[in-house]
Amino acid sequence: VGRVVQLSMRSLRAKLFRQSVRLDVQSLAAEGSASLTARFTNDLTAIAQGMTLMGGKILLEPLKAGGCIALAFAANWRLTLLSLLCAPLGAWLFQRFGKQLKRASRKQMETVARLYQVVQEALSSFRVVTAFGQQGHHRRRLYRENRAYYQKAMQIQR
Repeated sequence: VGRVVQLSMRSLRAKLFRQSVRLDVQSLAAEGSASLTARFTNDLTAIAQGMTLMGGKILLEPLKAGGCIALAFAANWRLTLLSLLCAPLGAWLFQRFGKQLKRASRKQMETVARLYQVVQEALSSFRVVTAFGQQGHHRRRLYRENRAYYQKAMQIQR
């Protein structure tokens, strides 16, 4: 599973970079290099984690579920049948909360892109920032973006 995941990540990284360098100047300016860097970092890490998790459990989990259902029927078939009839409600709830989590994750990714942008701007123009005494301004900007990122991360945790 690890080898397949790493080969897939290598391929995805190459494709993402190929697409990024094909962008026109206006698109790159609108998107920003910090946003693209955040996408490289967050999206690829999330994909790798998901592939690792799913790859290892794709056969094991259905077998566990079947065994648990068989044992539940053996213990109390009426209660098990009632539980299985209520399962669609549980699936609907998971779907609803999943959509909310997806929106919150998208907002968190936008926030981390802004955070990286602040860091990149300050570091890439370090001499200008220092010459004009703008360190405090950049610290405050970073503080605001860092706080916004924290709030989005806690929203996802909740």
